[in-house]
Amino acid sequence: MILPTIHRNGTSASALLEQACGACNAARGLLKALIEAVPNGRDYYLRDGAFEVARREYEARAQAARGILDDMEKLAEHCYGELS
Repeated sequence: MILPTIHRNGTSASALLEQACGACNAARGLLKALIEAVPNGRDYYLRDGAFEVARREYEARAQAARGILDDMEKLAEHCYGELS
């Protein structure tokens, strides 16, 4: 992930931090929603192998959401460090 260079002619560190924190909160909300939407084997039992596929697809979505949260946390930490 390429982090921004904080300088006078660009977006301020505090504005970038606020944006990153907003994205972190949204990503946490997404992860919470994904936990509530975990596939249930009873919804796939009539099709051979369908639950395993659904579970792998779910894990890929959850991993992508965790990756977004990780990136936004790194950005927030970077911007916070530039405030001091």
